Amino acid sequence: KGIYTAPGPADLVHEWAYLPDFAVGFVALARNLDKLGFHEALNFPGHAVTDLQIKAAAEKAIGRQLKMTAMPWWVLRAGSPFVAMWREIVSMSYLR
Repeated sequence: KGIYTAPGPADLVHEWAYLPDFAVGFVALARNLDKLGFHEALNFPGHAVTDLQIKAAAEKAIGRQLKMTAMPWWVLRAGSPFVAMWREIVSMSYLR
């Protein structure tokens, strides 16, 4: 439909990881738990991008402009007593 829906502020940086790569990282971590100290700082090389950057990449890929809209959180909140998935999504809305 030519619309990109941003779940939160479009200029807010989000961290993203490709889940298969993330899973490989967790398996490697699990195999080396005995070598780690009690408190370790572990980093994963994912991607840090904004919704504006994702929209721009999508526009470049499809060769046309997209309209940006905001996620209609009120719809999810209103339907959350009836749709379990919406309830869970709303419970994570603080991340936006």
